[in-house]
Amino acid sequence: MTSFDDNQTGRKFLATSTTEKLLLAFTVLLILLSSVYLISKSLTLNFGQYQQYRSAIVELQEQDSIFNQEILKSRYELFADYDPLVRSLATQKTIAARLQDIPDLGFSDERQAIEPILSEIRTSLENRENLSERFKSRNALLKNSLRYLPLLTTKLEAKFEAQEQAQILTSEQISSLRTTLNSLIRNLLLYNVAAEEKLESDITALSQRLAQLDVQYELSEEQFPTEIVKSHANIILKLKPQIEQLTAQLLEPLDQYTKSLEATIDNSYQQAVDEVGVYRLLTLFWFLMLLIVANYFLLKRWQQINPGLSRYKKQIGKLTAVLTELSQSQQVASETDNPSGLTSDSSDQLPDHLWSPGDASLATLATVPSAASKSELVALADRPDELGQLAQRVQDIVGKRVESEQVADDEKSLASLTACLTLITQNRQRMISPTTIESLKNLFEQALKTWGCQLIDLQGSLEQVQIIFSYPPQVQLLPLVAQLKAVSASYLEQNLGDIITNINHENQIWSSSYALHSCDVPSSMITEQSSITSNK
Repeated sequence: MTSFDDNQTGRKFLATSTTEKLLLAFTVLLILLSSVYLISKSLTLNFGQYQQYRSAIVELQEQDSIFNQEILKSRYELFADYDPLVRSLATQKTIAARLQDIPDLGFSDERQAIEPILSEIRTSLENRENLSERFKSRNALLKNSLRYLPLLTTKLEAKFEAQEQAQILTSEQISSLRTTLNSLIRNLLLYNVAAEEKLESDITALSQRLAQLDVQYELSEEQFPTEIVKSHANIILKLKPQIEQLTAQLLEPLDQYTKSLEATIDNSYQQAVDEVGVYRLLTLFWFLMLLIVANYFLLKRWQQINPGLSRYKKQIGKLTAVLTELSQSQQVASETDNPSGLTSDSSDQLPDHLWSPGDASLATLATVPSAASKSELVALADRPDELGQLAQRVQDIVGKRVESEQVADDEKSLASLTACLTLITQNRQRMISPTTIESLKNLFEQALKTWGCQLIDLQGSLEQVQIIFSYPPQVQLLPLVAQLKAVSASYLEQNLGDIITNINHENQIWSSSYALHSCDVPSSMITEQSSITSNK
């Protein structure tokens, strides 16, 4: 029976040990998987891809502007070069193809939002290519007619002279033909760059007038090419509105698509940054938790290995109880600037085996005790064991705390922001006398008081003054300096008018340049304040 029970106990122990090992292995595996997942999520942001994609969008916008400039040049310049148009359009299509490679920022919605915009850009570029081909062919015909008509005028001048000498046409007839033709060409050139209905009607009327003169003078086509002139005029009248419409369509910018694409990719990147930031914060907390748990188990294991630590812990517990009782009548947070209560130098004075982060309550309670608590602390300090030594150390720390608080109070009485302001007279005029310095001292003292400041010292020479004053942190120095300059300038202008030369207004007394910097409190003031504190 006993053997059977022993076997059952052994089996239970083995089963328990196996279960614990499996649980430990599962826990370690879960920790590793969680850590890998958090780290991978914290490193998913690819700034390089985002920057390249955004640079491509900006490049597409630049090429769109270049294309519009080339369209306008081709439209209004007499000799058009269409190669820049072709190059710009090819570059835009290349960039649009690059934009198809959407960066993976970790969001499925970003691709669904960007792909329709890219489709619109592709469609717009295809339409722009078709429109540009129509624009080039029609614009070439228009430019050809516009260039031909002035050339025709030059050729006709030679014919007119020959016909006049041969008495084929009279001078009045030639003058009438020349005037009508020149007016027609002038209106056609104006019509090319201006959209006025009156010009169109004038061109039609001049064409009819030219035809009437042709019939009236019975001119042959060789004598005066009326049909050629009318043909080119009709080409200009017909193609100009079409080219204007094509130009307007080609000048439709891609900004509505590129800006939408830019906003979408920026929004996706910002969301990715926010998500990565959250995962990095979670990763930080995760590893901090792992570190705390690991430290806890290590400390627990170390305590099991070192049983002598419990004896020191009991001694520290007794001293902590005494200090806790002493601190109940005080508000530690309001009386101390350092919540720890123990400086780093003080903590270093304790033995290494008695000082640990877990016993920080000792440092927190090291404040000024009452008389009764002091007596208990003295009694503990008289013990010959290590607890007595620890109590003596705490006594020293409390004494140093009292001294440091007294020193801090003395330092606070002198805590002030001090500035030095140097004002220079305009053109360095020598107008400041010792009497003026005394008057300015009273003036500056009153002005500084209105700002809650205090004049410390005022020194000067014939062409400058130096003001040393203290001020509270909330005072803005630039408005203060402006008021000091204005008040002193007004006083000097009123009282030194007969001395000041070449100055017509009080704003010209002080130079616009001045020096303002922080400085230490003069030693005389420190001595005076220290003597007042010691007397108190």
